[in-house]
Amino acid sequence: MACPEFDSWILESVEGALPGGDQSRLDRHLESCGDCRAFRESLGILDTALTAQLRPPSLPVDFRRRLMRRVSAAAREKTPSMLPELLDFAGIAAVAVAGGFLLQSLVGLAAARRLFDGGNAVVVWAAPAACAALCAWFALGTCPDGWRQRKNWPM
Repeated sequence: MACPEFDSWILESVEGALPGGDQSRLDRHLESCGDCRAFRESLGILDTALTAQLRPPSLPVDFRRRLMRRVSAAAREKTPSMLPELLDFAGIAAVAVAGGFLLQSLVGLAAARRLFDGGNAVVVWAAPAACAALCAWFALGTCPDGWRQRKNWPM
C-alpha cells in the first residue's frame, strides 16, 4: 500500500501535472519506498491499458461550426435588467415615506417637535426615514440570499 501523504502526488505525477519541486521530492521518496514505486508502476500500466482500449469519439464534420454558432448565440442573449427591481424598491421606499408622513401627521407635528426638542428639518423627516429604513430592512431580509436573489439579478 502506498504512503497516504504521497498518494495524490503519485496520481498527479502519472498525469504529468505535478510541479517540479514536488516531483523531485516524490522521486527521492520513490527511490526508498517500494510500495509507492509499485503503486506508480501499476497506475502507469492501467493508464496504458485504458488508452489502448478507449478511443476518442468521432465528431461530425460540422461539429466545430455548430458549436461556435451556439456559443455566439448564447453570448448575444440579453442579460436580465435590474430596472424592474429598482423600480420595485423605489415604489416601496415611496410608500414607506408617505406612510411615515401620514404617521407623523397622526401623531402631530407639534408633539414630534416637543419630543425631539428642536423642531428642525431632521424631526420632520425622522418618521418617514425610519419607515423607509424598516421597509428596506424587511425587503432585504425576506429572501434567503437577499434582495439580489429575488428576481435573478445578473450579479
